[in-house]
Amino acid sequence: MKVFLEASQYTLLDGILYHFYQPRTRGRKKDLFIKQLACPRQFRNDLLKSYHEIGHFGFDRTYLAIKQKYFFPGMYQAVAYFIRSCDSCQRAEPHAHAKRVPSTPMPITDTFARWHIDLIGPFIETKLGHRYILIVVCAFSKWTEAFPVRSETAE
Repeated sequence: MKVFLEASQYTLLDGILYHFYQPRTRGRKKDLFIKQLACPRQFRNDLLKSYHEIGHFGFDRTYLAIKQKYFFPGMYQAVAYFIRSCDSCQRAEPHAHAKRVPSTPMPITDTFARWHIDLIGPFIETKLGHRYILIVVCAFSKWTEAFPVRSETAE
């Protein structure tokens, strides 16, 4: 009985099985159907892998991209499981229970006791070979100095 009820959602075109999907819309587009290629079991893992590994996107982005072109029963759960089991994503995702160390301000006690340093550039090289500028600012007095430097290395 289930096959008979779902048969209207499928069609064969030139020997290829397609599934018709009607997205939920508000307004006029009630006759809009998306033709999805029915993906055989042996290609499902390759399909999930190729779409997810484009940029290791999360569930929503991966599922919506696949859903625009392909269909197979249980696709929603398969995409969710595939992304949860992706080793690269699990390593890159911050640990949900990790506690961050609270930031505490460093006290500014006196003039020239603490410095803020930054390096900007590269710029067009000068006649003396300088391409960067080292900026030094006193945290207490806001006294600023700028020094031309040839490279961004510590030497």
